Amino acid sequence: MARTDERFRRAYNRLLDICSTMVIGDELPAETALADKMEVSRTIVRTALQKLDSDNLIRWEGRTKTLIRKPQAEHRLVPAESSLSTEELEHRFFEWILRFDVPAGTSLNVAQLSRQFGVPVHNLQEFLAGLSRLGLVERRPRGGWSLLGFTSEFAVELSEFRMVL
Repeated sequence: MARTDERFRRAYNRLLDICSTMVIGDELPAETALADKMEVSRTIVRTALQKLDSDNLIRWEGRTKTLIRKPQAEHRLVPAESSLSTEELEHRFFEWILRFDVPAGTSLNVAQLSRQFGVPVHNLQEFLAGLSRLGLVERRPRGGWSLLGFTSEFAVELSEFRMVL
C-alpha cells in the first residue's frame, strides 16, 4: 500500500514537542497514553519512539523510556511535499494512458499508480471516482478499478472542453 509518511512526521514532531517540555531524566508516558495524547496508533508511537532512541534523545530499556537529551530544531521532520493538484494528477493520468496506449478493460492497480504519480492512495481513489462519473473508469464489483475506454479522440474532446471552461 502506497502511503506517505506524513502522519508519522506529524506524530514524531508532536512527540518532540512533548519531550521539549520535560526535564532531562524524566520518563516518557506509556505508549497508550502517548497514542491517546497524540491521536495516533501505538504502532506510530512505537516507530516515533524508535527514532527518538536511534537519535539518542531517549534511552529505551524495556518499558522505560527516559529523556536523555532535549530535542533541537534539527531533530524535527519537515512535512512531506504536498501531493499533486487534481489538474496535475489528471494530466499525468491521461498522459500515462496515451503514452502507453492502455487498452479498455485494463485493471488499474491503485497502489502502483499512486506511487507512480506520487499521490496518496485515497487521493487517487477520489480522482478515479470522479472519472467514473464521466464514464472513463468503473469500480469493479469486488474492488479495484477498470479502465472502460479511452481514445485519442476522447482526449482531444476532453481537452477542448476543459479549455472552454
